Amino acid sequence: MSLAHAIKQTMQAHALTTAQVARRLGMEYDRATFYRMLKGTTTEPRLATLVQLCIALETTPSELLELAGVWSPDTPGRAGPDDLRLRQAFGQVRALPADGKQWATPLVAALTATLTAMGTQRGDDGPARGLRGGGEE
Repeated sequence: MSLAHAIKQTMQAHALTTAQVARRLGMEYDRATFYRMLKGTTTEPRLATLVQLCIALETTPSELLELAGVWSPDTPGRAGPDDLRLRQAFGQVRALPADGKQWATPLVAALTATLTAMGTQRGDDGPARGLRGGGEE
C-alpha cells in the first residue's frame, strides 16, 4: 500500500474529510504538501511534515508508515484499516470516565473471549466471516 492510500485509509477510519485534515494542519503548514501526499506525488515527506500530518490524523507516524507498508515493527503483520478502527475504539474506551470504563472493560473481555472460543471451535483463531463488522476483507 502506498503512503497516499494509507493516509486515505486513516482519514476514512477516523471519519475525517480532506478539508477537516487541512484545517487541522493549520495556516502555518504547507497544505500543498498534504495534497501532494494525497495524490501520491510526494512519497518521502520530511519528518516534521509527517509528524504534523499524523497529529492531524490522530495517529502515530509508526502506525501510518506501517499501514503504508514502509515500516514494520518487530511484531509480525501490518496494520490494516481494522487495526486503525480498533485503536480508535479503544481510545474512546480509554477516554471514558471511570464508571464507563468499569462497564466497558467486562464487555470487551466477554466479546473477545466469545470470538476466540468461536474461532477455536472452527479450528482457527478468528470469528466466522459473517460476524466481522464493517471492515474490509
